Amino acid sequence: MSFKAINAALILLAVMCNCAFAASQTTSTNQVEQSPALVPAVVVQIEDEINDYTRDDLIRRFREAREKGAKAIILEIDSYGGSALAGLETSRFIKQQKDIQVMAFVKEKAISAGAMIAVACDGIWMAPHSFIGDSGVIAMSSQGVQELGSLERAKAESPVVEDFRDSAARNGYNSLLLESMVVMGREVYYLEDKDGKRQFADGEKYPELIKDGWKPVLKDRNPLDSKDSLLTLNAITAREVGLAREIVNSTDEVAAKMGWTVIARLDRTAGDRIVALLSGGMVRGLLITILMVSIYLAVQTPGMGLPESAVAVCLCVLLGVPLMTGYAQWWEVLLVMLGLVLLAVEIFVIPGFGLIGVTGIVMVLLGLIMTFVPAEPPGMPGILPGFEGSWVALRQGFTVVMLSLLSASAISFVLARFLPRMPIFNKLVLTTTVGGGHGDGESVAEDPRAVAAIAWVQLGAGGLTLTDLRPGGTVQFYDAALQGARNVDVICDSGFIPAGSKVVVHEVLGSTLVVRKAV
Repeated sequence: MSFKAINAALILLAVMCNCAFAASQTTSTNQVEQSPALVPAVVVQIEDEINDYTRDDLIRRFREAREKGAKAIILEIDSYGGSALAGLETSRFIKQQKDIQVMAFVKEKAISAGAMIAVACDGIWMAPHSFIGDSGVIAMSSQGVQELGSLERAKAESPVVEDFRDSAARNGYNSLLLESMVVMGREVYYLEDKDGKRQFADGEKYPELIKDGWKPVLKDRNPLDSKDSLLTLNAITAREVGLAREIVNSTDEVAAKMGWTVIARLDRTAGDRIVALLSGGMVRGLLITILMVSIYLAVQTPGMGLPESAVAVCLCVLLGVPLMTGYAQWWEVLLVMLGLVLLAVEIFVIPGFGLIGVTGIVMVLLGLIMTFVPAEPPGMPGILPGFEGSWVALRQGFTVVMLSLLSASAISFVLARFLPRMPIFNKLVLTTTVGGGHGDGESVAEDPRAVAAIAWVQLGAGGLTLTDLRPGGTVQFYDAALQGARNVDVICDSGFIPAGSKVVVHEVLGSTLVVRKAV
């Protein structure tokens, strides 16, 4: 081969290599350009009870997710539900999001308002062994299903059913399937024909389809929902009927399958968990007991400070937390505060205890009971609760408050017996005898002369109260040595004795006289 031929072959080979390299670069560049960037997503938790606090917190976390640059949100739901009104408002908020995609991941359960929120999202993913549904406005109790009248049922179910219908139309779910989560008395069947076409049918249409050759898709679950139950689906069945997209183990799997990347998790904070703890019936019952005992101690030992502080703290928690969660309305708070004012007037202004005091107690108890009842959607008939769940909450509130009242009464009874013997409390009562004390204002609580000054008063001696005993006050006794009356500061063991009452000396504790009303 000549030199020119070899040179031409080398030039041709170089050109071919350059073209191949350029082609590979172009292909690589095109592949990079065609690979879409992962969508930034944020995971937001919805756990435990759904109420006004969780609704407002969800809205705040959506705003925080946007600030972090999120274009998608995964709601990690694990809830038995809660307030119907809070659930409706949360569902409406999610469906109003136009610039961000929202997916629901059912971690363990999405029941009642939890299901309402899940079906409002753009799609549902479920963990193995999780379940969704049971969104009726009735509730189970120890006596079974609690029924509503036809009008009350229709009024209560109407906004919830309409929200589920709206979610079905928005996200491509079957309306009959979702409605059966809310309304009892419906049968739901899932059938397919010989060509594999599938559809849902109610109890009326089912016999016709069976006659035409349609068969149940899920032979071990036919019907999907019967007349005497509310539809609840496990993860496998939810996927089979098209409610759940897939069964996955975590939110990271949801993100991976959607082509998203999780940039942050907005989990519940310690403050959120404290609010949830303080919302529990057991904790609220304990706080009500402490409140009532503290009120008793504040009356028995006025000016001490500690009981008054306990009253203030308990009231802030008992009224503040329900206000945050939507279980207390402003009228309930005002009812409790006005009741306490009437109690104070009866105890410190008006002698004895009568109608004003009883009215104050009833107002306080009623206000506390109503803080257990969640707010309901507007338009409910009458002034009584429309949702059966509200009636259940009302019964729970009544039970908790009454048990707390009984507990507080028992504790107060014990304190009434032993309070005068407690050094911390009996030192709060002045024991200087009028006319027999010091003129320089010196306290005689620990002065031996104070004991001698009342030594002439014997156990069982009778006297007449010159002032109300609340529990401290002044009693007039007859002093045989002086052949006349003598006034002494005392403490009573029964909490209150009005002025002008006959009393007898029950105990002598150092420099303190303990009296009780004469029989």
